[in-house]
Amino acid sequence: MDIYFYNDLLKEKGGIIMKLSIIIPIYNGEKYISELLDNILDQIDNHECEILVIENGSSDNTTELLMNNYYNNSKVKI
Repeated sequence: MDIYFYNDLLKEKGGIIMKLSIIIPIYNGEKYISELLDNILDQIDNHECEILVIENGSSDNTTELLMNNYYNNSKVKI
């Protein structure tokens, strides 16, 4: 939460805004990746952030789940 306060303060003062990148390496994470991404997206909704999901050849349905649910979300890069 502190980083958001700092960014909002910089924005008010005309300062440079940092972009936050959240990197998530995942392998066979079908059971929990949706909950994780949804929680992060809820928290960064109005902030300059990106989520980089590094999918490492999962043998479950992680890839399909990510592509079906998050491919069109501009904050999520798969």
